[in-house]
Amino acid sequence: MVALANPYRRELLVAMLEHNPQDDDNRDPLGLLDETEVPDVLESELVHNHLPKLEEMGYITWNRETGELLLPTQPLSRLP
Repeated sequence: MVALANPYRRELLVAMLEHNPQDDDNRDPLGLLDETEVPDVLESELVHNHLPKLEEMGYITWNRETGELLLPTQPLSRLP
């Protein structure tokens, strides 16, 4: 699965399944940031690379204005 090939996308999907993050000002509500990486760089990668790919493949619904991420209504096992 292309969506799960990248560790950041894989961790994001797993975290969304395990948690119900609340909308707040926390830059890393799912705890995905690697402490050794520069947060702005990883945030940029998520926003410009990983989140659009996951949304395009149907794994998430992403509201770019609010930053809200939702899992699809169909089971993830039925997605490509």
